[in-house]
Amino acid sequence: MEESFRSFRLAALKIWLENTKRIREESHDDDYSNSYECSWQNRCEDFHVGLFCGIANWMTHITDILLDESIDDCNFENHSNRIARYYNLILFILSELINDMKDSSKSFKVNMEDYASFVNNVVKHKFNFLHKNNNHLCIFFEEEGDFSDFNVISLRPNYKCEEYDLILYPSLNKIINSILDLYERYDNFLKDENQFRNICESSKQICSDE
Repeated sequence: MEESFRSFRLAALKIWLENTKRIREESHDDDYSNSYECSWQNRCEDFHVGLFCGIANWMTHITDILLDESIDDCNFENHSNRIARYYNLILFILSELINDMKDSSKSFKVNMEDYASFVNNVVKHKFNFLHKNNNHLCIFFEEEGDFSDFNVISLRPNYKCEEYDLILYPSLNKIINSILDLYERYDNFLKDENQFRNICESSKQICSDE
């Protein structure tokens, strides 16, 4: 019997909450007072840094999505399109996090070109690549096994115009762990006091300009 999506969702939710130290409150919002974002803000005692709180609030979308039970009875074999739309929501959130961190400092190396490329060429419905030449490729997920014998559209920095066998989505756990890895690398980057102050000051200036 095909395993339901519920077990994969709950596993990813556990990873997300434990590693971000977020707590879902009865108000259906996240308490992220112990999160990376609040630790960054607490270092800047002089003023409020909108970037940090903005990221904290934006990433509550991930908790919302991972708590959504609406497709728990689905499975990869019979409901690939529906599950792909679920993954797309998380990938959209990730793409905005990538942009925020990249835009905050030219010195920070995001190193997530594979995700950016997948979102821009597969997830977003742009008139290029997949959607310009849509040949109704079947959708599969890394949770389903090994697809090394196929020419797949998957996570990669760029795509060539060639014949593909299928679209392969990264596993849900891989996506969540990639987000956590990005957080950790950004946190390490902010341990440089000069970089940290530059980002804080630039956020302060943006608020002043408004």
